[in-house]
Amino acid sequence: MKFFGCIAHSYPKEIFEKHSAVFDTLFEAIDSGDPTVLHVALDTLGFIGTTVEGKLCLAALGSKYTQAVDNVSQLIRNSNTDTKIRALHCFAGLMSIDRDPGVSKNSPVDHRVTLMTREWFRTLDPKPMETLFEICKNPFPDIRQAAFILVDAVCQHQWGEEMVARAAGCIEFLLDRSIVYTKETNEAKYDIIKRLANSPAFDSTIIGRLHTYVEQGPFYSESQLEVAMEDGD
Repeated sequence: MKFFGCIAHSYPKEIFEKHSAVFDTLFEAIDSGDPTVLHVALDTLGFIGTTVEGKLCLAALGSKYTQAVDNVSQLIRNSNTDTKIRALHCFAGLMSIDRDPGVSKNSPVDHRVTLMTREWFRTLDPKPMETLFEICKNPFPDIRQAAFILVDAVCQHQWGEEMVARAAGCIEFLLDRSIVYTKETNEAKYDIIKRLANSPAFDSTIIGRLHTYVEQGPFYSESQLEVAMEDGD
């Protein structure tokens, strides 16, 4: 299945046209809940969906694919640790546009991708951003890191930035340096804040705070500030 995913990632249109039946097997594996095939299926689906063409081809499969997206959302909400992490990474692949090497970072986002990804994200929960940030507070470091990676993928879209702006407490949570994270999670959170610091979704006060965070870097702490103030005295 991984080999198939690699081919479909590079040549999605050809695979979808000539071997569409293989996707039935992929979706059935995700629906089965069998961990022996589920984890590989989640990795494969997320990898195929990292490109714009992959997203469009998946969406063209219609209800079979939308049911698969629903199933991934359910796994994010209700599954064991390993499966939840795999499902979060899968969803991040489906949301992301920066991972497509064929798309320039300065080029406008295909409006079809904008609409599709927003609808897919909404399958997570009636309040998807609030739900995602609750997962970011999970005590397990690997789950938190995967959740932040998904937040970053969602914030590659203007609609994602706007959701963060509207979700109560999300910015305060992102800017809170008192929470101890792993190095990788701190870096993932920093990527989100760098992205939001250039977003039109926030007022000047929030933008100023985001820029300050970016300037201080991902590993800045209040103790560093205290030391700097003491040195100044």
